[in-house]
Amino acid sequence: MQWTKEHEQLRSSVRQFVDREINPKIEEWESAPPFPAKVLFKKMGDLGFLGINKPEKYGGLGLDYSFNLVMAEELGSCLHGSVPMAVGVQTDMATPA
Repeated sequence: MQWTKEHEQLRSSVRQFVDREINPKIEEWESAPPFPAKVLFKKMGDLGFLGINKPEKYGGLGLDYSFNLVMAEELGSCLHGSVPMAVGVQTDMATPA
C-alpha cells in the first residue's frame, strides 16, 4: 500500500481536527461524561470524516476503505480511546447497518 497525496491531505486534516477539537477537551469529557457527541459528530460530518467510504449519492465521499484507515490511524492520536471508539461504532457498525 502506498499512501497518495490525497491520503496525506486527509491525514493532516484529521490530525488538525484531533489537535484542535478533541485533545484540548477530552480530559474534561472523561472526567464528566458524556462527551458532546452530537456537536462533535456534526463537525466531523461537515468535514466529510463520517462518510469517507460511503457512496456520494448517500452523502459520503465515495473513497475507498484505505481512506477510512487513514482516519482511524489519526484518531489514534486522541488522548483517550472513548471518542475514537464512538466514531468507529458510528462509521463502521451503525451506518452500514
